[in-house]
Amino acid sequence: MKKYHKYNLNQNDEEITAFQLAKLPIYLQKKIDSYSSLNKKQQRIDGLSLLEKAIIDFELDPLIYNLNQLKYTEKGKPFFDDKVSFSLGYTDGCTVLVLSKESKVGVDIEKIKPIVIKDYKDYFSAKEWEAILNAADQELQFYRLWTRKEALAKAIGLGMFMGFEELAVLKNNLIFLGQKWVIETEVLDGDYVLSVVKTI
Repeated sequence: MKKYHKYNLNQNDEEITAFQLAKLPIYLQKKIDSYSSLNKKQQRIDGLSLLEKAIIDFELDPLIYNLNQLKYTEKGKPFFDDKVSFSLGYTDGCTVLVLSKESKVGVDIEKIKPIVIKDYKDYFSAKEWEAILNAADQELQFYRLWTRKEALAKAIGLGMFMGFEELAVLKNNLIFLGQKWVIETEVLDGDYVLSVVKTI
């Protein structure tokens, strides 16, 4: 498994975004162009450029693994086949990708910013909520647990927010739906919390 990240430096440049968009397959151009936010468009373009880099790094067959062959699940998750697993995450200013040929993977990233934590209580189990309230840095603990839940939800194919309180992520090693998973969480450049989950 390998992690990639890219800072979104062209968020407000319509010309650069349009130029990059024009280089993509037509169906991806239409998909990305349907977003009203220039920031979202740039994030999706950056995610696809990270995916192309990973395809080269992993020496995947370019006839099978290329943007023209990219498919999407009903819930909008991109994939190629069951031999390669990858996951994308987006937040203000940064896009991340993880790819593996050995494990199922999921990733999430969030920019650390002020939030009203109590508004999210229903998304956490009683033990997780207690861990947030008792943390020296409640915001950081919130983002730590939130990104872990999102990464696991992506890896197992759950839609966003579906059963979030049931995804117990306090431990780094866990079993969910009969599968063993390991979660790693880190603070990236002091501004972002990044969580990656993979099967073991």
